[in-house]
Amino acid sequence: MLVGPVGGLPHRFLPCPNRAANPRRSFQIDPLDFLDAVRKAERRGEAVLGLFHSHPDGQLKLSAEDRAQAAAWRGLDWTIVALRSVPEGPKVVGLRTYPAEEF
Repeated sequence: MLVGPVGGLPHRFLPCPNRAANPRRSFQIDPLDFLDAVRKAERRGEAVLGLFHSHPDGQLKLSAEDRAQAAAWRGLDWTIVALRSVPEGPKVVGLRTYPAEEF
């Protein structure tokens, strides 16, 4: 979860477990985990402004499933972090944010 001041830009993140049955192929947030993140942000006078997850195949394009989930989480920006496997471990090769207005 990307967190920051209401109406501002995110400046930190709160981790949230991926509850999908196959987390390498899908991304799912438990509504209770989301509610917990909202409460943590609000205690600091902040808000959850967006969601992010990684694409281990290096693609920055939203999948059909991403679009459906983004539409369900209305009002939140959706950020994709593209990764590539290298011998040292995953490497970030791209980052793209899709504004909430696109959904």
